Amino acid sequence: MGYLVVLGALRRHGDLVKASEAKLAREASAMEEWERMLRTEGTVVDYDTFARLAERHGIKGGKWLAHLHSGVVDNVWRRVAWCLAAGKLPRSCASVSVTPANDLGDRDSGSHVLSVWNRDYGEEGEVLRAEKALRASAAVTCGMTYKPDIFSAVGIYRNNEWGLRPALYASAFSPAEGRGKLESGVDLRWSYTVGKEGGKERERGD
Repeated sequence: MGYLVVLGALRRHGDLVKASEAKLAREASAMEEWERMLRTEGTVVDYDTFARLAERHGIKGGKWLAHLHSGVVDNVWRRVAWCLAAGKLPRSCASVSVTPANDLGDRDSGSHVLSVWNRDYGEEGEVLRAEKALRASAAVTCGMTYKPDIFSAVGIYRNNEWGLRPALYASAFSPAEGRGKLESGVDLRWSYTVGKEGGKERERGD
C-alpha cells in the first residue's frame, strides 16, 4: 500500500505536483549543506543548527506521527481525514496521510504511520492546537510524536548515529483526563562536533 493523502483547505490538488517538485529541490539543497557540515572538521551542530537549515532552505513544516496497527488504522484514518476535510483541524494543517512505512526509521511492516502536517514547526501554538484537535475532534487515543520536516530532509531518524532526538514533542493520551499529556522530546544539552580526522564526537552536558 502506498500513501493515502488528503489535502487541507489551503491546498489545491492542481498545485500538488509543482509543490512536490519544489519540496524535493529544497530537501536536496538542505542535504547538500548538511553533508558539507559533516565533512568540515570542528563543525559544531546543535538544535539551532537545524532551525537555521530549515529557515535557509524553506523546510519549516512538521508533522504529528501516530503509529497504528492494521486493526485500527482504517477507523482512525477515516476520522482524521474527515476532520481535515470538514475544517475540524486548524487551518495550518496542510494535509494528512497514512502509510505502512515508519517515518522515524523503525521498519516494522506490521504498522502504519498516520502523519498530520502543519506549516511551521516553530509556531508552538499551531503545533499544540493540532495535537488538541486530533485528540478532541478525531478521537485519536494512541501515542503521538511531533517531528520537524528538516530532520527527515537530511536523513535523521530515531536511533541515529549522533544520538539526536528528532521528535520535538511526545503526546500520551490520558483516558482519565480525556486529553493528551505533552512532554518535550528535546535535549537542549545535545551538541555534536565533527572529529579532527573525519571521526565524530558527541558531546553532552552533565
